Amino acid sequence: MKRTKETIIVVIIGVIITLMFIFIVGRMFMHEHKILLLSASSAFKEAVLTDSSIQIPDSIRYDSCRSLNSLSITEKMHFCDQVYITEHDSSRRSLDCVFHSLLVREHIAVPSAVSVLYKQKIQYSCKDTIFYQTASALPPVVYCFNDMPAGRIEIRGYLQLPFLMVLKQTNKLYLWTIYWILLLGFVIGGYILIRRQRYKRELKLKEEAMMKNHIPLIQNMEIEWTDLSNHVSFNREEGLLCCEGKNVVLTGNPLNLFCLLLDNSGRIVKYKDIVSRAIKRKITGDISKSDKDVVFATVKSLRNSLRDFPSIDIETFMGKGYKLEVKDEHHGDPSFDT
Repeated sequence: MKRTKETIIVVIIGVIITLMFIFIVGRMFMHEHKILLLSASSAFKEAVLTDSSIQIPDSIRYDSCRSLNSLSITEKMHFCDQVYITEHDSSRRSLDCVFHSLLVREHIAVPSAVSVLYKQKIQYSCKDTIFYQTASALPPVVYCFNDMPAGRIEIRGYLQLPFLMVLKQTNKLYLWTIYWILLLGFVIGGYILIRRQRYKRELKLKEEAMMKNHIPLIQNMEIEWTDLSNHVSFNREEGLLCCEGKNVVLTGNPLNLFCLLLDNSGRIVKYKDIVSRAIKRKITGDISKSDKDVVFATVKSLRNSLRDFPSIDIETFMGKGYKLEVKDEHHGDPSFDT
């Protein structure tokens, strides 16, 4: 139950860190998206003026006497220019091309289009009307000749900003991603480290408790304990190996292998017997490579457990098997006593 609560706490912390990262990246994304739209808006205004200078002939002039109102002559001239261009190029393909080229110059190479509202009718440069529904609309460029609806022309630019494209241009995105990964790694790694240390402490306490519980049994060694030498004793039921204050607990396949080698002390135990009797695998013919790999791994694990017991040696016979040798530290001769 305690470990489950700790796991839930770590998961909650990881979710909080991730949500904070998403929030920060989202703010950065919106900021970069806004900057790109501002750059695109400036490019569109420049495109309108550039397109006018390209398409308007020098012979067209506005007569200021035709209309007297508060609008400036410059405003009316721009309106007349756009009306002339719209009548000759209703789809405004030229403006679309100029707008796209200026976007590329600003390093915003994305799909774009324009629309023109004149006499309460809208003309689109792109035939795909779905594009206008999904694209981002820029602030319109408006020119007026008078206060009537027919005296107003509205030009608007559109562009699609892909999510990944905006995200890649976000400043310090990679830096924040590294921070996020490091924080998650710190939390998860710290949790794993704490659990490992706790597991080692619990294992040590378990071994100490086991040693205390087995102290009375030392008086009845012919039943519970096996003397391997003058200083080494072995409890088969618990897998406990003791030698002058040093002890180790054998479990699983290493315990089964040690018991098998101990029962055949001084004799070579073949691979096939180890697989069937220690590792508990069924064998119909010769042992497979997988079986041999398990045998090698089990022997290696057992040797690592016995590294504090120099009097116990597992001798290898290539192509045959293994043999257990227990040396008496006083006499130097192999012995086995139960």
